[in-house]
Amino acid sequence: MNARLLRLDDEATPAQAAQVVQAGGLIIFPTDTVWGLGADATNKEAVEQLRRLKGRSARQPLTLHLANVELIQQYCRRLTRQQRRWIERLLPGPYTLILPAAAGAPQAAVNSAGGVGLRVPDSGSFRRLASALACPLVASSVNRSGQPPLTRLAEIIGLFGAEVELILTSDEPMSGQSSTVIELTGSSPQALRGRLPQALRTDWRAI
Repeated sequence: MNARLLRLDDEATPAQAAQVVQAGGLIIFPTDTVWGLGADATNKEAVEQLRRLKGRSARQPLTLHLANVELIQQYCRRLTRQQRRWIERLLPGPYTLILPAAAGAPQAAVNSAGGVGLRVPDSGSFRRLASALACPLVASSVNRSGQPPLTRLAEIIGLFGAEVELILTSDEPMSGQSSTVIELTGSSPQALRGRLPQALRTDWRAI
């Protein structure tokens, strides 16, 4: 293992992690769902390194991980009333929302249809990390492409410890289940991974 292992509960860790990311390094970090493999979304070399490490195609967008819901408006075009209401209901939480990308959204997180994937994990340790960053964080689950996300720290260290600069840990629990991916760019919500919450299936047009 070459990666440093640091606890996000330690006061100095978020700033140290931010330095690594902003210098082009890769990190592994906890969320409310599964571990994330992250990089500076604006650094093309770091994003390509992340893709190579996972074996992930450039055609597959990554996901922006944000510290709070208010930051969403920086990366999306003007949102409809329905979209805003469902953002308020679902985030922070175990969801990835696909929304219309603004012109300045990092291309690593924009799909071929012009949607951008956004996560706001419901995790205090993640918020401490993201709040320390001066760049947007793009990430994916910690696994090789096509394999299930790794949930055990020992496995993560064994497979990725020599490939990243920093592995962050926390005592906060994770669900171990990947986020539900919901497309909110069309006339009605669509679940691309997982199932729509009951409220979305029944109340979408009423909002």
